[in-house]
Amino acid sequence: MDTPTPHTPQPDEPDLDALEAAEEAAEVEGFDAWRAQQQARRAGGRSTTVFGRVVTLPSSMPLGLSISMDNLSGSSDIKDVRKVVGALFGKGALDHWIASGVDLFEFEVLMAWGVASANGQHITFERAAELVKEAEARKAARGKARQGKKKARRKR
Repeated sequence: MDTPTPHTPQPDEPDLDALEAAEEAAEVEGFDAWRAQQQARRAGGRSTTVFGRVVTLPSSMPLGLSISMDNLSGSSDIKDVRKVVGALFGKGALDHWIASGVDLFEFEVLMAWGVASANGQHITFERAAELVKEAEARKAARGKARQGKKKARRKR
């Protein structure tokens, strides 16, 4: 009776035993263990210097920040703005920016860059500025469209 010889994977062929072992090692029990594993993989978000301070953004968008941003759109309360900016750029960031002379456009660029970065998008500040300008153009176009509708109604 012939004894079968074990199959040796070729260099261009995947090692199925090693792949299976890696999959088993990647499996974790329970949500908390899985979350810890995911956070370790994402360890640390993007860092940059803003008005002389090094800031590190979260490596993913915190749910609380997302909810706060939704509520912020209708608010002019500085506490709400501080909370959102702080969640992305750290406590005291907004006050530091204001003391450093941030203007509205710069603020919008920082926020666009920060939100994109926390969502895993690696954009430049220049691209963030383009996105802000595009959003402003859309907003202006909507405003003109509304004015046109009002004029049309008055002519009737």
